Amino acid sequence: MKLPMKHLKYLLWIALIAILPASALAQTMQQLLEEDRIRVSARAESNQIFVPGQQVKIIIELAVDTWFVGGTRFALPEVADAVVLRREKFATNLTRHEDGRDWTAQQFEITIYPQRAGEYTVVPLKLEVNVAGDRGARVVGTLMTPVVRFNVQMPEALEGDSAWIATSELDIEQSFDRSLEDLKPGDAVVRTIRMTAVDIPAMIFQGPQMVEYDGLGVYARTPVLMDRTDRGTYRAERTDVITYVIEASGQYVLPEQVFVWWNTRTGERIERTLPASTLDAGMAVEADLPEAPREPQASEHSRYIVMLAATAILVLLLWYLFVRNGVEARQAIKVTPPDWRKRYRTAVRSGDLTAAVSALYAWYDADAAAFSSELRPYFRGFRGEQDVQALIQLLRCVFSADQSASPAIRELERLAVAPQRIGAPGAAVPLDHDLR
Repeated sequence: MKLPMKHLKYLLWIALIAILPASALAQTMQQLLEEDRIRVSARAESNQIFVPGQQVKIIIELAVDTWFVGGTRFALPEVADAVVLRREKFATNLTRHEDGRDWTAQQFEITIYPQRAGEYTVVPLKLEVNVAGDRGARVVGTLMTPVVRFNVQMPEALEGDSAWIATSELDIEQSFDRSLEDLKPGDAVVRTIRMTAVDIPAMIFQGPQMVEYDGLGVYARTPVLMDRTDRGTYRAERTDVITYVIEASGQYVLPEQVFVWWNTRTGERIERTLPASTLDAGMAVEADLPEAPREPQASEHSRYIVMLAATAILVLLLWYLFVRNGVEARQAIKVTPPDWRKRYRTAVRSGDLTAAVSALYAWYDADAAAFSSELRPYFRGFRGEQDVQALIQLLRCVFSADQSASPAIRELERLAVAPQRIGAPGAAVPLDHDLR
């Protein structure tokens, strides 16, 4: 059935009226920007002049006179000679009344840690935006932030330093898990150094100075880095754990650790120092015995009796110490080298590598004539390279907490075979004759 021409014209007008409002109301992000319906800004949080290593916050704000219908996305910029992070993963939402209109805004933070002096430029960032337009229609598009510039200068007080920490708060402390005195070969001392600061990431911390000595094994664990936010303040923490193993008698001085701190609040250079520490594995020095008291009015005969009694007491005391030390020595040697070897094998088979190391030191230390120096050089002189590497991996696994360095059980059991030491000329004598 054909429609009359008059009706067909009406239908065309109705279709045109239905289509025109949709196309007329379709808005773009650029139109909203030109009509001042949406605003974007970027700036440094402070106009101050920064120092290398100091935190610089870049604030990006996106505001619209309607509301947001989706999240805003952007990629971090690349800034030469700087570390760029986004510490806060979510935007800060806020509202305000400005220029006679109500605005809904989102703020984002980027933290930059410049590593040199000079002028820095943050290039425009592309923001992927989702907002509501007229009548609540969804408007999707991209906006570019303005360029941000800031300056970094090197203070004269830091010109002679190679490393420093730029922050307003810094705390450094250390502790040992035992006394540093009266140590002996085979003993292990665990040192913990903990550093905390604000407004820096944990990876910025410089590690403690590591030193090595002949006769002292040094095993450092992987540092533990921790970053967190506390009421808008960024806090960083680094923990270093170092194990020192006494391999030979002596005194080992761990040098002082000096950390340079630039206080960003006061603008001054400060040194934080961990004092030097001494691991004392030398011979013990006995204290002097007190003199016997005398009466001020005593006669010559009385003084003679007092001196005789004091001498007798001293002789008895020395005899008692001699006898007690002899008993302790006899008790100590009741554990023979074969016993220590059995303990070592048992510890290895049960997976207790810490006990295995202790038994290994005690076993080799049981024969003072054979074990006159630290363990690792002794192994290099009397064992094959495979055994030396197995020993090094065992020590590293125990004292550096590096489980990947653990040698195979078969290699560990090889260390339980008695090494040969030089006895009479031309003869090889086993370390302990009872091993089978």
